[in-house]
Amino acid sequence: IFMIFAGLNFGLFFQAWKGRLRDVLRDTELRVYLVMLAVGSAIVVVSLLVDGAPIILTTGEEVDPTLVDSLRQGVFTTVSVQTTTGFCTSDFNIWPFAAQAVLVAMMFVGGCSGSTAGGIKVIRVWMLLRVLFAQVERFIRPRLTRPLRIGGSTIEEDVQLSTIAFFLGALLIIAIGWILLLVLEGCSPTTAATASVASFCTIGPGLDAVGAVENYGWFSTGGKITLSALMILGRLEVFAIVVLCRPAFWRNF
Repeated sequence: IFMIFAGLNFGLFFQAWKGRLRDVLRDTELRVYLVMLAVGSAIVVVSLLVDGAPIILTTGEEVDPTLVDSLRQGVFTTVSVQTTTGFCTSDFNIWPFAAQAVLVAMMFVGGCSGSTAGGIKVIRVWMLLRVLFAQVERFIRPRLTRPLRIGGSTIEEDVQLSTIAFFLGALLIIAIGWILLLVLEGCSPTTAATASVASFCTIGPGLDAVGAVENYGWFSTGGKITLSALMILGRLEVFAIVVLCRPAFWRNF
């Protein structure tokens, strides 16, 4: 529960404290965030039940994938991953592919804007999806001039473009980190890719050699520098680093 709270926009807590509960419940990002958690948890739990393999806890203990244990481990892990808390109670490195795919996707999404969570943030992902659907609709109906609206607010084109640019920038940084880790460490593509995502999104555990019961101690100095750079870039976000790298920014000092 507290992990879910930590992934919320802190502005919602202020609104709730002021008694504006209706405004809180109407918040689009909150709704999308809770739906993502519910759907992601459901997919993970169902995949554990269908797979039927024992669930290996981080203590080394094996438990049968009963409904109760699948719910406990699946929901906890999903919430921990999306909120980028990074707590692990079971080895999801050996979970079914469907569960792992959902967890990696939720690592990338992260929590809400204005929260302590990492990732690219729920509102940006929702805006990207809305832009995609709007472009498909315009392709089908070229004369359509409907503005893009989220939560009752019109999203201007410059905001849409900045969101797309942020998304592409994040993908580019993660891809560069992935390639560098492959070259520096000679590890598997899965290890390098999830280590890059987990570092940029500041979550911690990934898959394969950086899974829930593994660690990053075996990385070389070059690999650790790469991971550190990814963590800094992910926490400060792309645009802040780009601004700092521009000479025009430093001329003001």
